[in-house]
Amino acid sequence: MNIARIDALGSTSNGLAILERVNLTDATKVSLIRNDIRYEGGAADMVIKFANGDEITISNAFGMGYGGTGPCGAVEILQKLGVSTETAERLFEYHGSTLHFSIPQK
Repeated sequence: MNIARIDALGSTSNGLAILERVNLTDATKVSLIRNDIRYEGGAADMVIKFANGDEITISNAFGMGYGGTGPCGAVEILQKLGVSTETAERLFEYHGSTLHFSIPQK
């Protein structure tokens, strides 16, 4: 099992660029974990888990609880992984601390 944590330095475009270099084929689950629960919307870490036990966390790139660039980037990744648009867009309105998405297996 390999675990990687990469800081995207507050940039959604950095987070997207990092994930373009990762083979996401065997991803099984994506979690968004809000960095600061004192605010209704804001930055979130994206944790992607794979069938073989590997895990990658992209911090300071994505978000949830509002309709900005960070959440839109998270929706883009979820859609690439096969999550329906309707399901992925739940994160725009979600104000809890953690949101999980199961990846449909092909």
